[in-house]
Amino acid sequence: MANKVWLNDCSSPIENPAYTFSITCYNVGIINNVVYYFVVAAVMADGSEIYSAMQAGVFTTYVDVFVDQDEYCNGEQPCYPVIGEGYGVVEDGGYMLLRAGEYYENLVFDEAKNITLTGGYLEDYCSNPLTSVVVGGCVVISDGCVVVENLVIR
Repeated sequence: MANKVWLNDCSSPIENPAYTFSITCYNVGIINNVVYYFVVAAVMADGSEIYSAMQAGVFTTYVDVFVDQDEYCNGEQPCYPVIGEGYGVVEDGGYMLLRAGEYYENLVFDEAKNITLTGGYLEDYCSNPLTSVVVGGCVVISDGCVVVENLVIR
């Protein structure tokens, strides 16, 4: 899925003939706007350290919002049966992933947030080769920005 940050192995060595530059991460917690501490070090080829510093960085993570008429979402959470409910909880900069199918609703995007609305996902939410369809409704965007992919309005 888009927007997921994995920190299982945050070591990142970069080598050249003269030295090795590496980054090692230590996370404090996993919530939005988490502060991650990492060590930056440069080590000469003979093993002597020429630079080392502890740094802190903030990485914004978002929770994907899943939409499925059956409220199943392959076990993913949070899961909503209609697009409008999912829009109410998606964060600014976040993603809504819609299972392929037909949605009978009006869509009103009226909050000052930027989101990506991607339809057409298969049941496992690993790929989206199909489309999602909003049937018989209207779409109003009065605030924010909505990027739409694989969504048909009929």
